Amino acid sequence: AGNKMWLADPRGRLIHQPMRFARALRPDWIAMEEVPAVLPIWDRFAYELRRGGYATWTGILSAEQYGVPQTRRRAFLLASRTKNTVGPPQPIHTRYRSNTARFAPPLKPWRSMADALGRGLTDRPAYTVTGGGNAWGGTYARRTLRAAQVNGRWAGPTHRLTAVEFGVLQSFPADYPWQGTASSRQLQAGNAVPPAFAAAVLSTLALPESLTRAA
Repeated sequence: AGNKMWLADPRGRLIHQPMRFARALRPDWIAMEEVPAVLPIWDRFAYELRRGGYATWTGILSAEQYGVPQTRRRAFLLASRTKNTVGPPQPIHTRYRSNTARFAPPLKPWRSMADALGRGLTDRPAYTVTGGGNAWGGTYARRTLRAAQVNGRWAGPTHRLTAVEFGVLQSFPADYPWQGTASSRQLQAGNAVPPAFAAAVLSTLALPESLTRAA
């Protein structure tokens, strides 16, 4: 049903444009990222790319496992014309689950929202940052924030998060030069791929195959 809704909106058809460029340019490697519901489309693209001589991988990755202080899940398509196999990056941090331990050597512990900002949720990474904010800031309801305060899960000031803080939760440096109005800066931060997430994913494609295996 979700796919039909996207296709009913002319903008939804833009999701097919990367494959048009891939066929025309035949780059050495390809990386695509979208919300988890797009995974079936990535699977179809991967099938077409394999027919064209690419090694591919598709799947869901969680941002907190790569150092991002946020439980952001995204669907990825990775493809390479120069490698025999392609796979996901190895996690660096533990996966956040509310009923499991934060520490799981040799992986580093996930980073909480308060770890990143000096305020916020102390017992988990931030919820997914979007262009509209989320439940503890931005334009959405404040129910989660109020509950966190009552339960002692929130540390520090409770004023609305800034675009800079949303950027930090996306793993951008605090001095990143966002542009435009406050709402525009928040939209830019929310729509971006977290740099730490992107670096981990792209390292599997850009590194020589021998180094990827060693990692």
